[in-house]
Amino acid sequence: MRISGSGEKFELYILSLWFLFLLIIVITIDVPFCYGEDCKFIGLASLLQRNIISVIAFGFLAFGTLYYFRFDYRVAGSKSIAARIVKIEDVNYEHLTFLRMLRSTCCAAAASRNLHGTQRYLLKTT
Repeated sequence: MRISGSGEKFELYILSLWFLFLLIIVITIDVPFCYGEDCKFIGLASLLQRNIISVIAFGFLAFGTLYYFRFDYRVAGSKSIAARIVKIEDVNYEHLTFLRMLRSTCCAAAASRNLHGTQRYLLKTT
């Protein structure tokens, strides 16, 4: 499966936010409940107007469900090709050396701050 188009990336982005949309619906929904004798329905337009955030989140939730089934259909048709690793090389290690130097410098600076008195010592790490 190859994801190259921006439309397909958008679909996967909406799909990744599916649980967020569900939580938005649960938190922001505002349905008036009345248990008295003179209760009446406030109307669909008024209900939608009170819950515009929930309606938008429900729309994205529906699109996410549609995108899920579409993505599942695409993945089901792909074949898993076995790969064999022949050779592994450590090509670029300079960034790791920089991080090690940075870590040892930070540790030495933190240790020198914790020393009591007016003298500071330079700590060398190997």
